[in-house]
Amino acid sequence: MCSSDVKKPLFINSGTHSYTGEKRQHFRSSKSHNVLTLNDYDCADTWNSFRMGRRGHIIQKGDLSSASGQWVWASHNGYRFLGCPSVTRLWFISESPHLWVSFHWISHFQEDHHFKEYLHFSPETQLPNLTLKENNKRFSFEHDLAFQCHFQSLLENQCLEFQTTSFAPSFYCELPKTTAILTRTASKPPLHHQIATAWALNVGKDSVKMSWAVINNKLKLSWVFDGKTFNSEITIPS
Repeated sequence: MCSSDVKKPLFINSGTHSYTGEKRQHFRSSKSHNVLTLNDYDCADTWNSFRMGRRGHIIQKGDLSSASGQWVWASHNGYRFLGCPSVTRLWFISESPHLWVSFHWISHFQEDHHFKEYLHFSPETQLPNLTLKENNKRFSFEHDLAFQCHFQSLLENQCLEFQTTSFAPSFYCELPKTTAILTRTASKPPLHHQIATAWALNVGKDSVKMSWAVINNKLKLSWVFDGKTFNSEITIPS
């Protein structure tokens, strides 16, 4: 996943850096991309500079329009070797306000799992003196010195931390960037699906007040903006 706002990169992958050596492997790893990892494993094995072993494949993707925004999702099977047949990333995108919501869903896993989601901010994004608020669930930042952005974790038992990592815009060149890491440990689920990680990001003067729930296999979102309440829902992709 890479994303931009007003043609300026916000979330980026870490680049290539080189075609040989240890840094080649690091920049190809899952944690150098904006993805979810399970138990600190990569979703694909990289054997050497240009060879791969075990790898995941896209098994479904789709989209759905609603009155309040757009749902988009895709699934892969890169962690089937851990007893997890599919990992689904589900997006909700709205312009009232400018809002992104991300959920990772895990299906049918057979044991406890440790989840980590990596979000790599572009070096252009202004993230000075980051301060976590509300029990380490929220932070705000400026994007391209023009837009105030508000990030919020949507799970109670989800931890949020920051690391300084590297972005390679070209071969053998590294620039510092900030990486947000969401971590969570979950037990074998009693239901068909389990949320691994969840977060929301909105652009504007204030952070959006957001709530969500899963009822009868439907994911329901609700948020308040400019004194109005908005809602949207979707049947969880299976």
